[in-house]
Amino acid sequence: VWVWSPDQDYIVSAHYDHQVRFWNVNTLERDGGLPAMGGEVRNLYFDKSGEVLWTASMDGTIRNWSFPQGEPLNEWTLPKVTEGLMFQVVSPDRRRAVATFVDGKSIVWEIETGNHVELSEANATTDMNSRRRVGAVFSRDGSAVAIIRGLFEVAIHDVNNGKEICRIEDHPFPLHRIRFSPDGTRLMAIGDGATAYIWKPRSESPDAGRSLSNAHDDAVYQIAFDQAGERLLSGSYDKTVRVWDLKTRRIISTYEGHDADVIAIDCHADGVRAASLDRNGSMHVWNVIDGTQLFTIEPESDQFAALMDATGGGRLGEIFSFPAVLTTGLFTPDGSHLVSFQKDGMKVFDATNGELQLHLDGSD
Repeated sequence: VWVWSPDQDYIVSAHYDHQVRFWNVNTLERDGGLPAMGGEVRNLYFDKSGEVLWTASMDGTIRNWSFPQGEPLNEWTLPKVTEGLMFQVVSPDRRRAVATFVDGKSIVWEIETGNHVELSEANATTDMNSRRRVGAVFSRDGSAVAIIRGLFEVAIHDVNNGKEICRIEDHPFPLHRIRFSPDGTRLMAIGDGATAYIWKPRSESPDAGRSLSNAHDDAVYQIAFDQAGERLLSGSYDKTVRVWDLKTRRIISTYEGHDADVIAIDCHADGVRAASLDRNGSMHVWNVIDGTQLFTIEPESDQFAALMDATGGGRLGEIFSFPAVLTTGLFTPDGSHLVSFQKDGMKVFDATNGELQLHLDGSD
């Protein structure tokens, strides 16, 4: 897991050894870090000032630290509800976190006080495949949280009282990714099929969701909203990315430049450019209006590993990732650069021409 500091002078990365490292992009050297946690760090967040770094780890703790000094400030422990924490996701305002457990229980808890409300355990399951499908995401304003339950169901809750706003059931395909639109009025979900689903959670008839039926010729793997919330990008195993007008649910353009499954997509703040990554490690930048390619960045031979979760900039709290699912923000927060992880480290490219600007050796 990694994130840019708001001033873009640092990249902060969390590793399987439970440590968090700071990388100075000006000196190209490691420059500090945090002591090893009691569990793997799954989420990293900065406050708006860039002077406080937040961590959420699998030992059930949420901590914040002075940055870049790395001094501990506060520590909060997940309320004792049950065993088997699967993940924690912190709300954009840092007031709450949602935690989900392997027995199907989910809670929203206030970080400062520890007070919590239990959302639901109606879908508790012992099936391991269903457990892996459990996921959650906050709306950008932090007022609602959506939870994937089991395989075919999404429940949306009010975070203030835990009450269910709506429950969307009986999908024809197992779901694995959900995302709110930037204004929080729409919820998007994708699963194993070629259809993407759109709902307005607070409408009178939330179950009458609209779908992008047969959106692709194969499974839809990744979705991304543009920052205005007017377009949706969908990436698929059919090796294409499609751009949709959310009002008309019609295709604006299709990008067909990939030679492998598309596993990550991101929209630039200018509303014109998009970046997409395929399973072979090839990164493409293209025009969302007409689908024309601007340039590509090819991986070095056998060097591509995977993109990790980048929840920086304006996307804080919106992108959710859990084990075996990789999501990404390919553009840096200001849109000036592109980022990829490769086996020989992290690489940063100019977003206008694809030229390599920075290579941080990840061997440490």
